[in-house]
Amino acid sequence: MKKKIASVLLAMTMVAALVGCGGNNNASSSASSSAASESKASSEAKEEAAETKEEAAEAKEATETAEAAEAAGDTAQMTECEDTYMREHFEEFCGTGSPEGKKVGFTVPSVGNDFMKYLSEGITAALEGAGCEVSADSCEGDSTRQIEIIENYITMGMDLIIAFPLNGDSLVAVTGQAEDAGIPVVAFAMDIPNDKITTHIISADENKMGAACGQMASDWADENLADLDKVEVLYIGSTTSPEHATRSDATEAKLKENPRLNVTRVDTPDANDTNSGRNTTENCFQGGAHYDMLVCVNATNALGADSYLMSSDSPLEDLSRFATFAVDETAEIDAAILASENNESTIRGTISMGDISDTVDVLMSSCMPILTDGNPVNIINGSALPIDAETLKAKQQ
Repeated sequence: MKKKIASVLLAMTMVAALVGCGGNNNASSSASSSAASESKASSEAKEEAAETKEEAAEAKEATETAEAAEAAGDTAQMTECEDTYMREHFEEFCGTGSPEGKKVGFTVPSVGNDFMKYLSEGITAALEGAGCEVSADSCEGDSTRQIEIIENYITMGMDLIIAFPLNGDSLVAVTGQAEDAGIPVVAFAMDIPNDKITTHIISADENKMGAACGQMASDWADENLADLDKVEVLYIGSTTSPEHATRSDATEAKLKENPRLNVTRVDTPDANDTNSGRNTTENCFQGGAHYDMLVCVNATNALGADSYLMSSDSPLEDLSRFATFAVDETAEIDAAILASENNESTIRGTISMGDISDTVDVLMSSCMPILTDGNPVNIINGSALPIDAETLKAKQQ
């Protein structure tokens, strides 16, 4: 039975990689990649990203903790681990059951941007490839609708519910009802403050992602705009969710640590809409306002902003002296970053939690212990990786 489970898991990883490649057009992911090789690549990327002693120390501590747990034979009892560790060791957490015929409900905040669209398609394909029956539903920015979707999953008698919350606080009661009904819940990317939830997959800490984005932008300004006494920075943040608010505050704080940066913050009315990013940027530039750099809360708004800044209505006179930075990685963002080398885009970098195939792989590795009656890990922590043109070109080699 263990060999059968291992075969199913390998097949799911291949499906996830295929969908990730199709969605991201990322040369670093391929259908022939195994879970181990993808994890090794992810670990190497983390090491390269650990540019400070503090980050290196954190990475070393995480590795030593995982190794100690494994050596002690406590792997199946772990309550918290890093996403890379979970992917490398997920077979050790699986049971002897089969995912075949299990019913899974998967709800997301929206499919209005590439990340959400490809994530929904990727996890659906991977789960169906494992033999599961999948219901994937978007609440389209309505918390009440997301509650109703989960209530419907409970009524349908799902074997597993995966919730990517629009607002984690709003889902506390309904996810508690699901767990009380014997339906495990996986909270993905954003926290649902409910101790009953079986597994929390937490994206890289919002403070860390925000600070990393702010630092990336600050470094670019120091290197490329060193001749300016003051660098005018427009920061498009968001308070539409607790996570976005935390990330936005952390980014703004890190930008302001650089005394040369004069930061103007404006919050977008919709962080999940590219048009909102474009309109917010255009409004800020009206009336002759001047900015040397733009930083956005996420990739969705950055893409919208870039569409305006690269248009015939753009106020920019010298594209080589302007940069846009964000958080989140998608195929479109990667393409824009590469295009920025020829000043065909203003997006110079982003902070990534891994590409779509990585994300699907983490989700599947986390769900399989539940679907096979194994030992799920309660908390799985993600990572923040700085991505620029050099990083992307290295991944393609």
